[in-house]
Amino acid sequence: MKKVFALCLLVILNACTSPTPTIVAPSTIEKPATPIELASAAPTPSPIITPAPRATLPAPSATIVPTLAPTVTPTPALTQLTQGGCCVQPFWSADSQQVLFIDKPNAQSPSGIYGVEVNANSPSVPKLITDRVAFYTSDLKYAFSFEGEFTVIEHEGKQSRLRTQNRPVSLSPDRTRVVWNETSDFVFPIENRVTNVMLANLDGTGARKLTTALRGGASGWLDEQHLLMTQRASRDSQDILLYTFSLADGGTKELARSDRLRAGVPSRGGNWIAYTILYDEDASQDGLWLIRSDGTARSKLNFFSAFQWRDEHRLIYVPVELGAASHAFFEYDADTGARRALTNPGTTSFKIANGDWAISPDGSKIVFVSAQDSNLWLVRLP
Repeated sequence: MKKVFALCLLVILNACTSPTPTIVAPSTIEKPATPIELASAAPTPSPIITPAPRATLPAPSATIVPTLAPTVTPTPALTQLTQGGCCVQPFWSADSQQVLFIDKPNAQSPSGIYGVEVNANSPSVPKLITDRVAFYTSDLKYAFSFEGEFTVIEHEGKQSRLRTQNRPVSLSPDRTRVVWNETSDFVFPIENRVTNVMLANLDGTGARKLTTALRGGASGWLDEQHLLMTQRASRDSQDILLYTFSLADGGTKELARSDRLRAGVPSRGGNWIAYTILYDEDASQDGLWLIRSDGTARSKLNFFSAFQWRDEHRLIYVPVELGAASHAFFEYDADTGARRALTNPGTTSFKIANGDWAISPDGSKIVFVSAQDSNLWLVRLP
């Protein structure tokens, strides 16, 4: 049963902490975008600059914050947005007024990104937003595509071409720079593969290697000068390190380590990072953890769940309860330790299909795909 529970939990966590890969620029840490892990692909020639040796990662300074008992808030009503079992992987418009998704409603309709108004008479007929399907930033202003060994970035009719060997890129919060990971697929054993973390200006100039990571790489931007990264501690260790990297001086700060560390997800703004550990050699380390990105505070939460960040410090989560008649949304405040129920299964019953839910950019609403009818439903949060 423990293995079954762990497998179910990992499936839900992976589904719920990953954004929609077809519409949001990978690892773009900008309010309100959700980060996406950068991928590793084909081998690439040696980059321009060799980085200085990595500094020793220091142990984090952490204070354990107690988790308070949840309080109960008024239960919001559910609103049906679509009908006919419309779609999967919904995401939000930048103004939080539309839920968007990729669809082809019928044989006569074009494939593209469609949207439904959250304040319209529901369920409503989706409208075509754009017939171009690509990677986009959360406001749909920057489009990302791939041509051979290049990543092409389009904005206001202008194109930038970056020689990334067909890797996805992560756009900086001020949208002036990008980072990406380059890993050779021809190094064996796999445990010895080293990733080059690359940086370039948005127009493709100034490309250089920032640093290297053993079996890891950059996960995304925390702010203009810091990246969130992972790597193995050494070739002799199975421990995975979660740490920050400074673009200003190349300095690193270790936040956590475990051979079972997963899901390092920054809050909006990068102040907090959530991560999970499951089946560590030290069972006391298993669970969902929060840590400040500067390492000054850390807490292990007394629940295991799928989660997403609502804002800079509030985490919304769905407890994992096998066989439960209904899912429920809860909120945890990383700054205060306060916890509250956002929905009550006794009065608001729903099931989320495949962990498919998304919080609006303004943090006031959640859209999810219903397991009962495969339609999109809305929850307005207190």
